[in-house]
Amino acid sequence: MENQEVVTISSTSGKNPVKVRHTDRLWPHFLWHFTVDTDKALKMNENIEERLYQLEKKGNGQTSSNDGGFHSGSLREEECLKPLLEDYIPIGLKTIFNDLELDNHCSGDFNVGIWGNINYPNCQNKPHLHPGSHLSGTYYVSHPADSGNLRLYNPHSYHDLEPFQKHLEIYPSPGEFYVWRSDLMHDVGVNWSEEDRISIAFNLYLHPKRQ
Repeated sequence: MENQEVVTISSTSGKNPVKVRHTDRLWPHFLWHFTVDTDKALKMNENIEERLYQLEKKGNGQTSSNDGGFHSGSLREEECLKPLLEDYIPIGLKTIFNDLELDNHCSGDFNVGIWGNINYPNCQNKPHLHPGSHLSGTYYVSHPADSGNLRLYNPHSYHDLEPFQKHLEIYPSPGEFYVWRSDLMHDVGVNWSEEDRISIAFNLYLHPKRQ
């Protein structure tokens, strides 16, 4: 490094002249990882997969961050997603509320936007954000080997040192879902496999607590 003197960290002997007063975590980002019970996930995944292929055949697709593949419209009223919407995501939110100390700020109610993705071979999702929501997440229905991983990009990164890594790559399995802040840039790599990768994406808008 130019114009920078190398200093070695060493312990001090005797009385420490420096007192730590306080440490603040400034605008940290969290990644929550949840796993649904295997038997419950298998049944739900079968139903979701069947429904998404039905919608795909009807041609009800959209273009958003997806580079190829099928991006459904809203699945908010779909019967196959009731366990995820009514049980699993709310259970996950309890952990998130606790971690972020949101009970003093949020009522506990939330709006949800939810849709499905079928990434065919050689398809991907380009880097994007989810404006208009507080939290975003993905539930994995199927994830064959080499079908593309979720990558979350560090908004504060400018070094290659591990704590300042530029992105975190997630290797998910079916029955898992991840949640992160909606303002965190992310993408999904190219599906290099010969099978489809199927996932459910969602946005959560948290209602503020009325004063």
